[in-house]
Amino acid sequence: MTVERQISARGPVGTAGDTLARLMLVALCLLWGVTWPAMKIALIEIPPLSMRTLTAAAGGLTLLTVSVAWFAGLQKEDGSQVAVSLTAK
Repeated sequence: MTVERQISARGPVGTAGDTLARLMLVALCLLWGVTWPAMKIALIEIPPLSMRTLTAAAGGLTLLTVSVAWFAGLQKEDGSQVAVSLTAK
């Protein structure tokens, strides 16, 4: 397979999905970069163990919220739930 054929097999470059992925990457980098200065400032007022407790609780609640919202979309029309399993090669 030639290089030209490989590029055309992937689809057009610059699609909306490509733009969205790039914007999401920029947002992730900005949020990740702001985390460290925010933690440094917060640790002046809050002890480290209390800070870790708060961040673990916030992360757990976020994960619970996302998983409940995602699982709600997996119900069939008759109200029964779909069994989902993820496998890796």
